[in-house]
Amino acid sequence: MSSAAKNRIVYTIISILILVTLMFVPVLGSGGLFPSEKLNYFESVETFFEYPGEIISSPVEGFVYLVMIFFTLLWIVHFTAAMTGSKGAFLVVSIICTVLWAAPIVLFLTKYDDLSALFDTKYGGYAIGMYVILLLFIVSIIVAAVSKSKKAEQPRYNPYGAQGYAPPYGGQYQNPQQPYGQPYGQPVQQPYGQPYQPPVQQPVEPAYQPPVQQPVEPAYQPPVEQPVEPAYQPPVEQPAEQFVPEEAPQAPQEEAPQETAKFCPVCGAPIDDSPFCGNCGTRL
Repeated sequence: MSSAAKNRIVYTIISILILVTLMFVPVLGSGGLFPSEKLNYFESVETFFEYPGEIISSPVEGFVYLVMIFFTLLWIVHFTAAMTGSKGAFLVVSIICTVLWAAPIVLFLTKYDDLSALFDTKYGGYAIGMYVILLLFIVSIIVAAVSKSKKAEQPRYNPYGAQGYAPPYGGQYQNPQQPYGQPYGQPVQQPYGQPYQPPVQQPVEPAYQPPVQQPVEPAYQPPVEQPVEPAYQPPVEQPAEQFVPEEAPQAPQEEAPQETAKFCPVCGAPIDDSPFCGNCGTRL
């Protein structure tokens, strides 16, 4: 039997004991711990539904009926949680009932400032049934706290074929007593003692990364041809001008008269300064 089924049975037994105590054990009245006359549960509930306005408007005088209807409504939730095996709901309702069990104490402290009307063993309003109900709610809290939840029943990873284990990747290392994909309780179709095969490692897909947007390149523009600069030519050094002193102008020299030879125009004989040619006698 699974732990969830066990919890459901235990919760239900405790919840039924609370209802039996509320109906058939002296719970409230005015006769102390063991009253001689028990307050009838069914008549109290019927009276509440007949005069709900008067009872709610005077909670101290009508606390008997309020406690009866209060425990009845909470018991319904308590029993529903027990039947469904809901550990959380069962624990929460048990805690609420335990805390609100002392609600009449607050009412009587506010009204009379005296609790003898509730806890007096001879004339008090709380009978033995109220303490039994409180004890059962405390037991409910303890049982719900120590019981295992449904999550604890899930089989853990056991590759060596523990009972109830099913491999996650298609039965490569199946449990010989209960192979993967076969209903529970069916005979095993394969022999016992298959060698262990480790699970196939599934490739881990890398996390999705959005593509990085590349910057938009501008349209191609051909380069502008720059004018070719002529090769650098060093400047030609001009020779420094030399100072030439100016010569003083010279007075023109008179050319000496050149003596030309004289000849006779007739005979061609050289002549001298004589007025007649010495050869032919021509007058010069």
